[in-house]
Amino acid sequence: MAGVAGEKLARSEGNTPLLEGKQVSARFYFEKLMPETDWLLRDIETGKDSLMAFSDDHWAA
Repeated sequence: MAGVAGEKLARSEGNTPLLEGKQVSARFYFEKLMPETDWLLRDIETGKDSLMAFSDDHWAA
């Protein structure tokens, strides 16, 4: 969508604020959200063993 928005902006077609918003959203996604995928994948791959090691007794005060 950001690519198409850029093409339309270059041709002065369409709703400029909407098209610019698509580009800003894409930039945010690629700068802030995409980098998180590496650690999320590692978290998924390591499983839940560390959390599931707790027993009910561990939570008793």
